[in-house]
Amino acid sequence: MATVTVYLEDNSLESARVLDFISWIKTIAPRLDVKLVNVSRMEDPEEFENIALPAFEINGTLITGSLDREQLQRILRSLAEQNLN
Repeated sequence: MATVTVYLEDNSLESARVLDFISWIKTIAPRLDVKLVNVSRMEDPEEFENIALPAFEINGTLITGSLDREQLQRILRSLAEQNLN
């Protein structure tokens, strides 16, 4: 099963949009393992200082906010299709 970790921060419009998108992905692939990490509430958020958020870690590969929305949607849809059952 694929694992997607989403790194978000408080009070971010983009983070809210990503949460909506993740909810949609979960409806078509409920077995997809999605973990949410709020960087704003981490004990040591410094490791994310130079990373554009939201960021996605997909099967161990970090994809930052520099990836455009269509590319991210294709990646997540592909993962979802692989995890439909």
